[in-house]
Amino acid sequence: MTDPAPGFAGALDEATPEILVVDDMPANLKLLVNLLVEQGYRVRPASSGALALRSVAAYAPDLILLDVRMPDLDGYAVCQRLKADPHTHAIPVIFISALNEAADKIRSFAVGGVDYITKPFEPAEVLARVRTHLELRCLQRRLEQAQIELEQRVKVRTAELVKANLALCDERDFNRTLIQASPAFFVAIGADGKTLMMNESMLGALGYAAGEVMGADYIQTFVPEREHAVLAWIFNQIVSLKQPLKSENHILTKDGQERLVEWHRRPVFKNQTFDYFFGVGIDITERKQAEEALIKSESLLNETQHLTQAGGWEYDPVSKKFAWTNEVYRIHGLTPAEYDPDDIQQNIAFYTAGDAAIIGQAFKRAVEEGEPYDLELRFKNVQGDDKWVRTIGKPEYQDGKIVRVFGNIVDITERKRAEEELQRHREHLEELVAERTAALQRANGDLRQAMTQLVQSEKLAALGQLVAGVAHELNTPLGNARVVASTFGEHLRVFAAAVESGALRRSQMEVFLRQGQEAVDLLERNTARAADLIGHFKQVAVDQASMRRRRFNLRETIEEVLVTLRPQFKHTAHRIEQDIPGDLELDSYPGPLEQVIANLIGNSLIHGFSGMEAGVIHINAMACGAARIQLDYTDNGAGIPELILNRIFEPFFTTKIGSGGSGLGLYIVYNLVIGILGGTIQGFNRAGKGVTFTLILPQTAPEKATLGALI
Repeated sequence: MTDPAPGFAGALDEATPEILVVDDMPANLKLLVNLLVEQGYRVRPASSGALALRSVAAYAPDLILLDVRMPDLDGYAVCQRLKADPHTHAIPVIFISALNEAADKIRSFAVGGVDYITKPFEPAEVLARVRTHLELRCLQRRLEQAQIELEQRVKVRTAELVKANLALCDERDFNRTLIQASPAFFVAIGADGKTLMMNESMLGALGYAAGEVMGADYIQTFVPEREHAVLAWIFNQIVSLKQPLKSENHILTKDGQERLVEWHRRPVFKNQTFDYFFGVGIDITERKQAEEALIKSESLLNETQHLTQAGGWEYDPVSKKFAWTNEVYRIHGLTPAEYDPDDIQQNIAFYTAGDAAIIGQAFKRAVEEGEPYDLELRFKNVQGDDKWVRTIGKPEYQDGKIVRVFGNIVDITERKRAEEELQRHREHLEELVAERTAALQRANGDLRQAMTQLVQSEKLAALGQLVAGVAHELNTPLGNARVVASTFGEHLRVFAAAVESGALRRSQMEVFLRQGQEAVDLLERNTARAADLIGHFKQVAVDQASMRRRRFNLRETIEEVLVTLRPQFKHTAHRIEQDIPGDLELDSYPGPLEQVIANLIGNSLIHGFSGMEAGVIHINAMACGAARIQLDYTDNGAGIPELILNRIFEPFFTTKIGSGGSGLGLYIVYNLVIGILGGTIQGFNRAGKGVTFTLILPQTAPEKATLGALI
């Protein structure tokens, strides 16, 4: 079954409209036939006027497209013969000709043509005019049928009226009763256009009382202004032709609403003089609305199917016949005139070899067992184009039996191509990711090695500073000891010479003993100071070099670090203050903790106290619960900008680019605190000025925490 042409869904009562196309030029004839067939019309071609007349005589079409210039009988002669025959005079004829003179058009209308299209024509114009005249033809037939039915009803009512007249002997009263009781609209309009009568049905539909309409100007009161001129012309035609006339006109209700009425009006004459119009109408408002809604619905369905590339189909298991929508034909690359879809095996043959068996079995199960299916299969249309389609089938039951199988076919070629392209991109992307991952791993290894070297360099640099500081501090006691030893040696030579010469006096002995005692005191104090410095250095160096774990006093360990760092403050006014209870002990790694303190102090000197003459560092500690301590390191320096505060522990991040800073100081601090000491560290800007680092450390460090390859 072929879909009705767009705009005809519901407009024709039975079969699809049939059009006779008459043209002696084969190319024009084929063009018109294909154009109309594609729109779902049934088309009969005729290559001459004589052949067209024989075709019409055999079976009358709904519309004729007629060429003007033809051998033997031209279009005008054919049209005249058709209009002269009472059986064919009502068939609408549209002339199609290359003649474009006004005289040619006037002649075509004079012989009975309803329209005139000039060659070369636009397909859209041809279809629009064909659609319009088919609709008019359809409506004309309906009106004729309605008139026949109305006349039959009138005859029946007349017979009933005669019977009632015989029974009641009052024909006028009976007619009035019949008119008032009828559901149809009855109205009488005088020659002056005034309303003479309106039955109850019409009064009720319009919302008036009888007294409100009598004598009212019918056109001005009950007809929309846009239809005044049309209705006046209709009334003139009825009077001049003295014949009934059917038409569709709107009427206005009392509240301004419009109703569409199909009217049958006839004139009434008295003594050959027109007296009044008598009209019978049927309210077709709801019917028209339903028809328009159906047309819109089917048009929307067709457009939706075209846009979604989804066509519908239906199969009757009894007649074994298929019905396709236009979109199914398009997917197959066919037109309804080229292909009959009733051959199941021929339909299945459109699928590729493996998939043809799949759809064949699925369709068989749907028809015989009522099993629905939803498949995506490969497909090849008649042009040889490879496609993918999604085909869906579903059975419909009635009284337990399968009465039909219906479904749709969707062209999913573009989606499948996109999926295949996406898969190719995905595979290529995976290859790229694998390559990039390997490259990143190599780069990461190189980076880790470089960072390890940098960290070791930082540690060696810190140790070098420590050695330099200790060496500087040792210079004073060792220098003093050397001076004392040298001086005492000179005194000893003088004393020995006096003894050898025998000139030693008691006063010389007393002076020598006094100087010897002073020298010994000085040597003891300076060597003790040197030994103390070496002891501090040795403890700090051993702690940092071995990363050994031991139990230690926090205050003593911090003081040992500060002793080794004192030379860095010797030529500045900066100072360090501490407030650490003497009873805080940790079972942890003093070396990493000493390195943390050293790096924080170095950070203050380089960044915090830059441009300052006298900075102050506070190191405070206190117990934090039973198993933790809190260590606060604070300086009153420049602080850290808020924008970079959350980045200070990142590796290689420094605000001293190009000034010798590696950007690893606080990164090493963070990793030592987190990885070795098992604690946490946070940096804060102080409300006034400077920065605070808060360390929360367990008094017992976790078992051999690791820092990885960086430390």
